Amino acid sequence: MDFKDTLERINYFEELLPISQMELMGINIWPILRTFYVSTNDKNHFLKPKITFDKLKIFDFNLKKIKSKDLFFSYANDPSGTIKLDKKYIQKQAFVLKKYKSKDLKTVEFGLPIGPNNRDSFQITGLYFFFKIFFFFNYKKKKILKSELINLKERIINDLTYYDIPFYDNEIKEFFCRKYFFDILLNYLKPKSIYLKSFNNINAFAICASSKDLNIETFEYQHGQQGEYSLTYSSWKNIPKEGYSILPKVFVLWDKIFSAKFEKWISNQEYHRLEIVENYWVKFVKSNSYLFPKITIDNDYINVVVCLQSLKIPELIIELLNNEDRLKWHFRLHPKDLGKIEIFKKTLNQIGINPLKVDLITTNQTPIESVLKSFNTFITEWSTVAYEAYLSEKKSIVIGNKGYNAYHFFIKGGGILFAENSKDLLKYLISK
Repeated sequence: MDFKDTLERINYFEELLPISQMELMGINIWPILRTFYVSTNDKNHFLKPKITFDKLKIFDFNLKKIKSKDLFFSYANDPSGTIKLDKKYIQKQAFVLKKYKSKDLKTVEFGLPIGPNNRDSFQITGLYFFFKIFFFFNYKKKKILKSELINLKERIINDLTYYDIPFYDNEIKEFFCRKYFFDILLNYLKPKSIYLKSFNNINAFAICASSKDLNIETFEYQHGQQGEYSLTYSSWKNIPKEGYSILPKVFVLWDKIFSAKFEKWISNQEYHRLEIVENYWVKFVKSNSYLFPKITIDNDYINVVVCLQSLKIPELIIELLNNEDRLKWHFRLHPKDLGKIEIFKKTLNQIGINPLKVDLITTNQTPIESVLKSFNTFITEWSTVAYEAYLSEKKSIVIGNKGYNAYHFFIKGGGILFAENSKDLLKYLISK
């Protein structure tokens, strides 16, 4: 089932389910059920960090360090949003928001990082660890939550069961545990605004709910292409007039072209709104070009960068790999798969790919910003790289239904090419 089919199925549920009745302790929990229903078949999507002593040392406890009017909450396990800059690992979105929008912004990080620990952020995982121990013995609060959970389940379980939607008891309990934690933390810090990257996770839901109770504005700054059939951003049907308190209040977008999917549902409620700014990271890269030097490449070939979404090579590309001598293929793994290059090599061997035609070093050991500067042709299924290549005035090609659904506005305008088959793909690759 592709994005479009899954979204249509979810919207079908939303039209028929009693969404407004899914309140637990004053909070509508439908976004939690929707999110976990979508992600059921997408487990282990990210690399899991190992708990080691050097990671435990990064836990921070001095909250005075992050007393600020603006906070950015990031996720330690975020390889696509992290880059090494000036000997520190920074969160891209937080870095440029601080540079261009809020000079007082401070970054708070939750979770154990995969990579090195010289990171420009305040780690609250240790604080949450101790809070959870405390919460374990808070029998009164747990008893109230358990009772309310049973009551809600009795009210809606028949509807959920009819449509084969699980109730996700444990995820709901964890949401409330984290909300209680953020109630205390944010009440102490008293920020005026909170920025997030992505909101389809328990931490973000809890932060948004606590912020709403404390009259703190929440902003979600765009971090990817967020196509029209995005399962996170598109088509929330039957949304309550008061919106969802566990979703960000403001969605901050790079360009008006990305607003269409929001306007279809935001117009039906009175809480959420849009704000159009610009792609601050692209702005930073353009004005600091020296930080991202060009790569030396062999121009005896037509060099093609394939930005993968998984370790599976699309069939259109397999058809051309061994049959076209004019092309040199450079595969860039998704950031979540960078530790799996050896596994990917086995995939190449299994389908009989000539290793001399494939480069896995240049594009995987270099920041994508330098890759975009150095190469002229990019292929992906639906990665944001297609949009970034378009902005860089490079040849940008998407393949498959997901790519078309994500970028059809750009495809219709001619800025991004769409290849339905290997014949079309080869034509685009060899044309000037």
